[in-house]
Amino acid sequence: MGEKPVAEELAKNQRKISIAEFFEKNRQILGFDSTTRSLITAVKEGVDNALDATEEAGYLPDIYVELEELKDDEYQITIEDNGPGIVKEEIPRIFGKLLYGSRFHKFVQSLTPQQEILIKKDEEVKFVEIGKLCDKYVGKEPGTEDIDEEIKAPCFNRKTGEIKWRNITHAIKHRRKNEVYKVKTKNGREIKVTGNHSLFTFKNGEIKEVKAEDLDRNDKILAPSKIPSSSGRDKLNILKYFNPDELNQHNLFVSGVSKRLVEKIKEKGTKVVKYEGDSDRQRILYKIKDMEIRKDTIDFVYLPEKILPANLISKLGWEDEVKDKNLLSVSRKKEEFFPVSLKIDEDLVKILGYYTTGKFSSLIKTLDQVKSNKKLSKREIGIKKGKNAVINEYQGKLNLNEDLLLSFCKKITKTRTGNKKVPNFIFSLKDFLQEEYLRSLSLNVEKFRLSTESRRFARDISLLLNMRNKTCNLIEKQTENNSKTYQITLKQDSIDQIGDLTLLEVSKTQKIIENKPNYVYDISVPGSGKDENFMAGNKGLLCAKNSRGQQGVGISAAVLYGQLTTGKPAKVVSSISPEEPAHEYEITIDTEKNEPEIVSEREVDWTRPHGTKIELNLTGMYIRGRKQSIYNYLKDTAIVNSHARITFVDPYGEKTVFERAVSELPEKPNEIKPHPEGIELGTLMKMLDETERQKISSFLKKDFSKVGRKTVQKIGEASELDLDRDPSDIGRKEAKKLLNAFEEVKLISPPTDCLSPIQEENIEKGLKKEYPDADLIEATTRSSDVYSGNPFLVEAGIAYGVDEPEDEKIDILRFANRVPLLYQKGGCLITKVLKSVDWRRYELNQPGGSGIPKDNAVLLVHVASTNIPFTSESKDAIAKVDKIEKEIERAVREVGRSIGKHLKRQKKMSKRKNKRDTLAKILPDLSEKVEEITGRSIERDDLDPVLARITNNLLINTSISENEDHYSAEIEIKNYDKRKKEIDIHTSLDFELLDAEPEPEKILDEDELKVTWSVSLSSGQYKRIRLKINSSGKPDLDLAVSGVPEEILTGAQVIEGGSINE
Repeated sequence: MGEKPVAEELAKNQRKISIAEFFEKNRQILGFDSTTRSLITAVKEGVDNALDATEEAGYLPDIYVELEELKDDEYQITIEDNGPGIVKEEIPRIFGKLLYGSRFHKFVQSLTPQQEILIKKDEEVKFVEIGKLCDKYVGKEPGTEDIDEEIKAPCFNRKTGEIKWRNITHAIKHRRKNEVYKVKTKNGREIKVTGNHSLFTFKNGEIKEVKAEDLDRNDKILAPSKIPSSSGRDKLNILKYFNPDELNQHNLFVSGVSKRLVEKIKEKGTKVVKYEGDSDRQRILYKIKDMEIRKDTIDFVYLPEKILPANLISKLGWEDEVKDKNLLSVSRKKEEFFPVSLKIDEDLVKILGYYTTGKFSSLIKTLDQVKSNKKLSKREIGIKKGKNAVINEYQGKLNLNEDLLLSFCKKITKTRTGNKKVPNFIFSLKDFLQEEYLRSLSLNVEKFRLSTESRRFARDISLLLNMRNKTCNLIEKQTENNSKTYQITLKQDSIDQIGDLTLLEVSKTQKIIENKPNYVYDISVPGSGKDENFMAGNKGLLCAKNSRGQQGVGISAAVLYGQLTTGKPAKVVSSISPEEPAHEYEITIDTEKNEPEIVSEREVDWTRPHGTKIELNLTGMYIRGRKQSIYNYLKDTAIVNSHARITFVDPYGEKTVFERAVSELPEKPNEIKPHPEGIELGTLMKMLDETERQKISSFLKKDFSKVGRKTVQKIGEASELDLDRDPSDIGRKEAKKLLNAFEEVKLISPPTDCLSPIQEENIEKGLKKEYPDADLIEATTRSSDVYSGNPFLVEAGIAYGVDEPEDEKIDILRFANRVPLLYQKGGCLITKVLKSVDWRRYELNQPGGSGIPKDNAVLLVHVASTNIPFTSESKDAIAKVDKIEKEIERAVREVGRSIGKHLKRQKKMSKRKNKRDTLAKILPDLSEKVEEITGRSIERDDLDPVLARITNNLLINTSISENEDHYSAEIEIKNYDKRKKEIDIHTSLDFELLDAEPEPEKILDEDELKVTWSVSLSSGQYKRIRLKINSSGKPDLDLAVSGVPEEILTGAQVIEGGSINE
């Protein structure tokens, strides 16, 4: 029988791709938005198809990928699999008809480069020019690039109007093709965008998009009335606000630094030897960055005094490592101590406000108050011994010397009149401190009024008032000397409020005629659902529409990309059975009709009995050694698909085989219905409205998983609803009762056979296969849980001791439903959780106790779910969900504990070995001295028992004596360790063994007899093995032991396993 039925059955289920657009001029919408990513995307689509096809047909995947460079950045990609093949009629449709499976970047809605957008990075809120932000990621040429860092923008929910901080996923740059318009509101806000860029309005009870070019005077557009505050910052690291030269001018030192930090100068620096003049006198220095530091300064000043110059700390980027230490200010008159991390309190924000607005009488008064509060004893502020003081927690008022404080104010407020600004950290303060800062600028916050020549300062104040849920007027005026002033007042007239949004009237829409930019920019902030927006504007914020990330559109997208960039067709070969011929097609896509065009078709001979092969020609750039590369994508795929064999031949002809580690296919996940636990109100109401059931009782039993008759009865009692009612009659209030009942009633957990976990054993095998030299590999698969009615589970694995530099961050391998997540690392929940864990508890190197640890390890995290909550449709990062976050943390901590135990044991064994080695060197010399003093000869062999006893080791001692017709051997084993030991003792005999007590296990290997004794000893226990040997000369017993580390064994060698290698 042939295999035609398998292929034909699959053909019925092939996804028809029936909708397309003509995007010859906009190839970025296919996801091929950079030359390097285009190659990865094409390979990914092909390999994903191959894995799906082979597993669905029940075959162990055997996939071949080859990349050949032809000319001028043109590559040919070949992908082969051993799947069921594709029936002839389906081949053109699968590869030559494009799926319009998502909303795509069309690159028509954009801002001019100087437009400022509001972002949050590292908990610091600030404005950045959109052009500068995007150019950092995209570069000089147009395109779209992922933003892998965690950068957020405020984004509103279209239904509620609530504004939340959401991740920015893409930076977008393209040539301007449309006119540029400046839209200005009556209260002074303005924005420059391309005419077809959408802003937002409110009509017929809904938030709707409106193009800038369609806006007229008196139209209303949306602006934020309340921007959510950040996390509530309470301290500032002074060192981060000054450059090294400025710190040097203030003659500042950091006191209380650790010995480890001082020693790092020697570790990181280059040792340099210099001679003084013509003499032979050497001077040793350590060169680090552009500084030369004398060794004697390190040894006799920095180490004993526990201090380092503040400018050195700044140059080396060690500010975070000393954030809990003190600054020592040294002048001719006195020494002063104050914390590196300055406490942010009412005094500090008032001083900044007074300094910024030039209210020097108020400033002097506040400084005098601070000085009087500052007179605390050394005991009260935690200083114990001069320069070695460490202030663990400063609870008093502002404590900073006046000169440095005023320099700090000048530095962060940019006090030159036209360049004045609000310090960025003000936006991250608690509410009462922001109110105090505003009060220091204006006597009455409720009737706020301020005039400034700095547009930047006016914009910042507008934002700060937004954070206080206040909307302001920002009016630009021309002075008599032709300079500009900006007047800020609170908007008092009635405001149309929609959640955190307000409607502002348009005063003017103006087409820009001169100085139009060549390039325009956009960002992608997916939000949730159709939200997709951010806040922008140089004179107060307005709500702007943004582009949306693309999702994979299948192998046909790679076909189209290759066609558009090289003009060449794709070649497809497929066979469904060894009994039938393979079919070869050359295919292009009609970009007007979205229909396949067959260039050629023929029957061919092919070596594979069944499977599919595709050859694509496309332009791109191949890069080796980068995290986001074809090699790493295939390697990561092979780790979590350990049942697959993947062969890769790169453009240099180098062949890599990612061999399979297991020979069984993973179990296929089963489809399930939603589960009541965690389901959201909106989802429940939609299900009630769309169900075909006539009664609520049957709706609960038939449309949910794991809900039986008894559970339905309990839900009815808890909700007090008539379960015979029609589900479509249930309103919002009654749906809430059902939702509350779901929480009250004990529900059976959803089935886990709908998920596809990798499983602990397979994770370990996958990691071992790709990191064979790792010292330790551990994995865990957590139990399944439910979020919003969706089952999920988390798995984690770690390989420690891999061939990676110890001073670089560990490799993080992120997966969702077995698919590698290569992009948007910084915006992913997995990365955020890993940064929050204190890895020092598990003996990993993590400076400052936060962030990704630096060590030679690889950490894998896999989230499997029926509905992965991605941050955007590009499906590159997982969004924050509390339950998933907790499970990720539990999983990584579980493998972290295993590594911690291993590393602690390693350190303990290392100390033990050092002790043993040191004693082994000392004891022979000591025995000689004893011989001199006592006159008694001490045999060298007698030292092993002494050494074992001192070091609490396991002792193996062998003695051989000669008798008349044979030799007798005695092996003594004594356990001086506190723990029980179970070991195997091995030796190879090249003589005749007449007798042995106890009898060993014997293996005859050619002419050599190998024997093994299994020995178990409690702490302090002693055992003997006696041998009777026939030998022509004194025999040599070469013993080896397995089952114990070499650090705790004396008198024999340690081997791995249970036999002796020749």
